[in-house]
Amino acid sequence: PPTPTGSSWRLKFQGTRHDEILSRSVKTDKKGKASFNFTPEQEGNYRVEWTGKEKGALPVKGATTVWVATTATTDLDTRHGGLEIIVDKDTFQSGQTTPVMLMAPGNDRYVLFSVEGDDLYSYQLVHMEGPVKLIQLDVEEKHVPNIFLNAVMISDRQMYQDSKQVIVPPVKNFLDVQVTPDKNRYQPGAEGTLTVTTLDHSGHPVSAEVALGLVDASIFAIQQDLAPDPRQFFFGNKRQHRPQTRSTFQFKSYLKLVESDEGGLQDDRELRNSKNNVPARFDYKKKDRVRKEFAQKLAKPSALSRQSGMLADSLAPALLKSASIMEERESDIGMSAQTPAVQVRSDFRATAFWQPNLVTDRNGKAKVKVKFPDSLTEWRTTARVVSRNNQFGIGSASTQTRKPLIVRLQAPRFFVVDDTLTISALVNNNTEKSMKVRPSINTDGLTLLGAIVDGKQVKSIEEIRVPAMSEKRIDWKVRVDTPGSAKIFIAVKGKKYSDAMEKTFNVHEHGIEKFIAKSGKMRGDEITVHLDLPKERKKDSTRLMVQVAPSMAVTLLDSLPYLIDFPYGCTEQTMSRFLPAVITLKTLTDLGLQPESIAGRIFGGIDVSLTDNTHPKGKKNLGALNQIVDKGLKRLVDFQHGDGGWGWWKKGESDSFMSAYVLWGLTLAKDSGVEVDGDVLTRADRFLDRKLVESETRFDQQAFMLHALASAHATLKRKKISKFQATAFKNLWSNRTRLNAYTRSLLAMAAFHYGEKEKAEILIENLENGVKIDRTPDTSIVQKGEQKSGQGVLFTAHWGEDGIHWRWSDGGVEATAFALRALVLIDPENKLIEPVTNWLVKNRRGAHWSNTRNTAIAVLALNDYLKTSGELNTDLEYEIFANGQSIAKTKVKDVLSAPSIFPVGAKFIQDGANEFKVVRKQGKGPLYFSIQAKFFSLEEPITPAGNEIFLRRQYFKLVGRPTLLKGLVYDRVPLNDGDSVMSGERIETLLTLETKNNYEYLIIEDLKPAGFESVKIKSGASLYARELKSSATGRKLGKPKKAKENLSPPSPQSPPPLKERRILLPSGSAQADDYTGRSRWVYQELRDRKMALFIDKLPEGIWEIRTSLRAEVPGKFHALPVMAHAMYIPEIRANSQEIRLTVKDRVREDQ
Repeated sequence: PPTPTGSSWRLKFQGTRHDEILSRSVKTDKKGKASFNFTPEQEGNYRVEWTGKEKGALPVKGATTVWVATTATTDLDTRHGGLEIIVDKDTFQSGQTTPVMLMAPGNDRYVLFSVEGDDLYSYQLVHMEGPVKLIQLDVEEKHVPNIFLNAVMISDRQMYQDSKQVIVPPVKNFLDVQVTPDKNRYQPGAEGTLTVTTLDHSGHPVSAEVALGLVDASIFAIQQDLAPDPRQFFFGNKRQHRPQTRSTFQFKSYLKLVESDEGGLQDDRELRNSKNNVPARFDYKKKDRVRKEFAQKLAKPSALSRQSGMLADSLAPALLKSASIMEERESDIGMSAQTPAVQVRSDFRATAFWQPNLVTDRNGKAKVKVKFPDSLTEWRTTARVVSRNNQFGIGSASTQTRKPLIVRLQAPRFFVVDDTLTISALVNNNTEKSMKVRPSINTDGLTLLGAIVDGKQVKSIEEIRVPAMSEKRIDWKVRVDTPGSAKIFIAVKGKKYSDAMEKTFNVHEHGIEKFIAKSGKMRGDEITVHLDLPKERKKDSTRLMVQVAPSMAVTLLDSLPYLIDFPYGCTEQTMSRFLPAVITLKTLTDLGLQPESIAGRIFGGIDVSLTDNTHPKGKKNLGALNQIVDKGLKRLVDFQHGDGGWGWWKKGESDSFMSAYVLWGLTLAKDSGVEVDGDVLTRADRFLDRKLVESETRFDQQAFMLHALASAHATLKRKKISKFQATAFKNLWSNRTRLNAYTRSLLAMAAFHYGEKEKAEILIENLENGVKIDRTPDTSIVQKGEQKSGQGVLFTAHWGEDGIHWRWSDGGVEATAFALRALVLIDPENKLIEPVTNWLVKNRRGAHWSNTRNTAIAVLALNDYLKTSGELNTDLEYEIFANGQSIAKTKVKDVLSAPSIFPVGAKFIQDGANEFKVVRKQGKGPLYFSIQAKFFSLEEPITPAGNEIFLRRQYFKLVGRPTLLKGLVYDRVPLNDGDSVMSGERIETLLTLETKNNYEYLIIEDLKPAGFESVKIKSGASLYARELKSSATGRKLGKPKKAKENLSPPSPQSPPPLKERRILLPSGSAQADDYTGRSRWVYQELRDRKMALFIDKLPEGIWEIRTSLRAEVPGKFHALPVMAHAMYIPEIRANSQEIRLTVKDRVREDQ
């Protein structure tokens, strides 16, 4: 409307204006809470505002809005742009009537209000005379655990909608659990009474079963309760919102009728489409018809039928009532005016009480008496409750054990012999007056050197004064002399109060179990090996063993019984049983052995003591070998398709890779003397022949197919190759630079079988260029000092990736096994055969490799080696001498007598250098030897040692340095043997681990110095081992060795291995440049004496792990070596060097 003056209107204010109707002053209690009550005199929109002022500070404000309305209210003098649902709380209770307010943008509106969940529970059409309408909603049991309030309104050709979720907790299934101690504070060792009360949601008593526990509350600082709230566990899921609301506004499919050229009315879109030649697939009539049919179905009652609820989100615990803790009463502490008797505290259990079957009576009550341990701490009682009527509850309460005068012992968790350290007593005076007390100490298992006063050592302390509500520290110096256990008793006694405590500690010997070994090959008529045993060792712990064998490969016989199992399942699963059985049969046939002749025998490939862990099913019956081969063969023949190929199942499309896998297995079976129908092989040959061309760009698969066809070609003694095989061979040969070691080996064997010997030899040369060699596997760069490789040591060579590979053809074991087969077949005199065989033997997991297929192919390769090497075809006689005395003389006639293990008696062992000599008496073949010693070392300091893995530990003091942009940064200051740190300083531990091969299930135990604690307080925190670049090892660890050779590094285009975590450090960072980017997750378990680290897979390389310690107790400490070993291959183990550190007392130094 026009203004009175005729000028235009101008907006000056928009919003809600409030009139102040009441103002009061309130005061918060000790918990910062206050309440304010008022009764509104009329309906409307009320704003409650709170303002608090503190001296010297800005005012603090808080506000909220309250709606006051009745069912007759139509307007509250407020406007909203849309439709809104307002509830006075987010939680409803079944059986109650709850108000729900609807707000609309105008008057005289109709709103469809519905209650929904996994069904449409109810709906009503609400006429709103004004913009506000208050309705009453009856909450029913079917609304548990949650519902959705939905409102829809059509106005001015627009649809308005609002939805709100409301929780309706299953209170009938909840119990109110109250736990009440008879006191808030107890004396240590006192007896108390706990009362448990169980009530239903209406406050009526319920008889229920209670699981009651009383624990030291401090444990929750490092580990939260693993048992969840039973109410949330059983009733903590909410239903989904399933009903959907649609309107015609969402379809927009109205017709516009126009006059057509022929006369009459026609849809405008059809007319335009016919003129513009729109394709028939844009049929708008059909589209509209489908929409119409869908709308009709949706309108039927059956479309909204009840469906099974899918519960998803966690229901927030509702109506929880915690038992209130009684106010502390000073009278609870029994303070006697008499001279006190000293109570010695020695019971420091973390769990004071546990009873899982306590039952409350019909009055909902149960009482138990508990005796509190001697710890001075807060105790938490937790009761979990269930009734016969499917009702659950939980309740807790806290109480304390406390004394007016307290003495606390401060000492390490354990002691190590030869440590000298300070143990302390903290004396707390919890009274309002200062007091004089007389301290005393007694030690059993430790040597008490005296007390420390003002930094000087004195004989004893007569008396000290402790100020009111304060503490004093008393120090004593002790020396650890003998292993076993130590008991420390400390006491303080005043005129009125006293306290004492006694605690027992483990005292660990200064030493570790050490393992040293030397192995190699004797090529001449004799060999001498020296093994140094330290004089400082437990003589009765020394175990020394010499093992001699004419071939390392003979240990493959240990794996044969574990390859046997009956076939089942799909084609691949059948082959996983058939192929190992065929290879086992072939191995026994080639070696001239019967299955029963090796049953139950050990050939040096497995630790007998670990067979239950590595092979819980035990050794299979090799007597069933022929039966298993026959059954597998029949099953594979039955699975062959009409086109000659095989698929994953009997029915389905044939697969080229699976068909090649089966053909190769059947060829091996025929080579082993198994009767295989020639027609089966011919049909498979024809199928693969035709499929070769389809894989000409998939070199891995084509190479595997061609290898299978070439093997069949050789077995069936065919003279010509097909044009398809010739074309495939030409394709692979021209792309041989794009092949990896696995497929290059397959192509080399195919070339040999096809008569292309010159090309086969070239491929062998290509293999040699890509081999990875370690010429000194018995030494390591991570250990300091000059190291020389032992006489006769066998170096290793292998191909493939390091056990964390992406493609099937990248696996190290299979790639190396097929490379060995190619070498033995094409160039049996190749110098790489011996180190490759050595690598395969070293990379077993007990008696076998990582899986059945790997084991079968490795056994096949080693069997090929044994046939051509002639290592078992000659009679051998040899004699072993230890320090000049003969300890054994034996003959080797066949494979069954090949491995010989000779324990060396104590009378043949001496301190220092021990000389072992193996002398050939008869025969010309080689001899492989291994000398292993295990003993408990008492060296000072303990020197490092390793067998296939090597460890180094370094400590760095972290020194904080403030910077302008990055804040506080830490410099790493290296700590050498004998260096010192201040108590409270942080120490970084750097573990460097060199793995000579690929390992699984490694355990690393980092023995802490007694006066240090881990910075981490909870096991399982994120920890990673990061791989060092070869370029960084020399700078970090010393001069790099040149033993590692990798003449053909992996292609940079290769995809990243699985199960790795890339760590990206800042670009240009020196630290980032030190690492390859690969890492392996490490699980850490924090223990009193050590930090145990577990790694499931660790590839060959040099790896770093960093953890942190904090120096706490003053003294001189021995950090015993870090120890590592393979869980199922105990001879693969290492220990680092020992480091000695001194911790200085920061408090004393500051004074």
